[in-house]
Order: sequence, then structure tokens, then C-alpha cells
Amino acid sequence: MIRPAAICGLLLLGGCVSFGGKPPKMLMTLTTSATVPTDAVRQASAENTVLILTPTANAAVQTVRIPVYDGTALAYVADGAWNEPPVRAIQRLLSETVTARTAKIVLDPRQFGASPAMRLSGQLQRFGIDPNAMQAVATFDAQLSREGGRVETRRFEARAPLAAVDAAQAGTALNRAANDLAMQVADWVK
Repeated sequence: MIRPAAICGLLLLGGCVSFGGKPPKMLMTLTTSATVPTDAVRQASAENTVLILTPTANAAVQTVRIPVYDGTALAYVADGAWNEPPVRAIQRLLSETVTARTAKIVLDPRQFGASPAMRLSGQLQRFGIDPNAMQAVATFDAQLSREGGRVETRRFEARAPLAAVDAAQAGTALNRAANDLAMQVADWVK
């Protein structure tokens, strides 16, 4: 039998326990501006396949929060967060953009059975806000491995202006910068 004093104690304790922080006011996602038609059937030889791996990133970018880079100081945009880690969203954005802008067939890293002709990997160096320039910044150090052991590297950067450092402006500007970056990478892979 449960005693009334025990029930009161549990109710009081329940008011003191928190199972996570306050959720952000806004969850954001990246959306592609280069889409593939839903009825598109594509065929390619093995030489026209590419595997796009999830990029690595430094600790500032691995979080779902949006970093604000001010010299050597780092802060985060208040009241907003990504719905998933940015590296995963960038990988999907790159895959969709390369598919839409090239004749390549992008293999899913979790489901491919074929050996790809190319592998795109890299590190997402920056994906946040530069408050001094009032711009969203996306910087990606890409590595493209081709058959035969040839490897190419290249740094890509895209910037998009924003009027204020807040969640809505930051998410929209970073989406524009990420799409610009993805188009640059797709043109390089082409």
C-alpha cells in the first residue's frame, strides 16, 4: 500500500526534476534548391557513380546549435537549432545537388552494393555566422578520391548576407550558403 506521505514526496520531487533543457523556439533544416524530378530514371555506367560520405567537423559545428564566430570567441544563436547535426544535412544536400546537376548516380553510403568510381569526403570547417560581416559562412574542405588512386582536394566557401543575428535570419542565410556551396562542389565533381 502506498502511503499519502510517499505520494506527496513523489509529487514534490517531480517538480524539481527536469528531463532536458527548454526546447528551442525554432527548429531549422536545410532544403535543396536543386531538385531531381520524381519520375526521373537514371542509368549510368560504373564510371559515373559517386559515393558522398558524411563530412567530419570540428566541435563547434558538430552540435545542432548555430555557431557565431567572432575572432577567437564562439557563441551560439539563441532560440534556434538544427533538427539534426549539420554534417548529416550537408551530406544529403550534397547528394541531392550532385544528382540534380550532374550525370552522376549518387550511391547511398548505407545501401550501396556497387563499387563507386569516386568518393567525396571532407571536413565542414565552418557552418555558422560571421557577425562582423553580417554573413552566414559555410566552408568545406573536400577530398575527391577517384579510381586508380588519384586524390584531389579543394576548399569551398559560400557566404550569404543576413540582416540580424537571430534564429530565423541565420537559418535562412545558412540554407542559401549551403546551397551555393553544394552547387560549387557539384560543378567540381561533374
